Amino acid sequence: MAPSGASSAALTGNCANGWFSCAASVGGGCCPSGYGCGTSCTAMASGQSNVGKGAPNGAANARAYGWALLSLALLSGAGMILL
Repeated sequence: MAPSGASSAALTGNCANGWFSCAASVGGGCCPSGYGCGTSCTAMASGQSNVGKGAPNGAANARAYGWALLSLALLSGAGMILL
């Protein structure tokens, strides 16, 4: 999972392997092991850079569900027009 920018809404869902969930009080999302949760993922060891939070799998699933629902609505509408 590639890190992405932090969101103002708390992100929930499962994190990728090697990442962990951040608390809702810091905006949710996922950070890689060895980093601390905050506005972004904060490096815990010297020499590491801070990274952006990753979106949990639940966010990607919601997007896919939305596209599937839109497709179903369009197909239903086309079917009604043809009948």
